[in-house]
Amino acid sequence: MPITKQRIAEILNKGRHDDGLSKHVDLVLSLLILANLIAV
Repeated sequence: MPITKQRIAEILNKGRHDDGLSKHVDLVLSLLILANLIAV
């Protein structure tokens, strides 16, 4: 799933430049994506 991995990379990269709240939200989203990958 290269698209999903790319999305995670974008979230992590964007989180470095956003404020704390946005970084926290992006972290939760990335964890949800990882959880979905593990579940599948």
